[in-house]
Amino acid sequence: LIGSDTSRTARPRSGAYPAAKSAVDTMAFQLQSELEGTGVRATVVRPGPVATEMGTDFDEDTIVDVINDWVRFGHGRHGRMCTPAQLAHGVVAAVSLSRGAYVRELEIQPEAPIEP
Repeated sequence: LIGSDTSRTARPRSGAYPAAKSAVDTMAFQLQSELEGTGVRATVVRPGPVATEMGTDFDEDTIVDVINDWVRFGHGRHGRMCTPAQLAHGVVAAVSLSRGAYVRELEIQPEAPIEP
């Protein structure tokens, strides 16, 4: 199941999105309990910022205001985002774990730029 890091730390101006993603977390944890011993595994993947089309319909001033609010409230560490491919690699890694273990939850965050 694809959740969001906002389910743990809601960001300003996110509306109902963090609440909906918190419900995804709860559903995943319930499934994990109900499916235990069946061979079916449930994982919740919580991406941080990912460069997708989400939010691309905002005008530039709104985007600047949103990001400034995130920084002001401690949610903006740096300007990097994960790529969709990086998120996909994390999902593949989680579902490819050999039988006998599973990934309960996986949070994928963009790495800060390496400074000289």
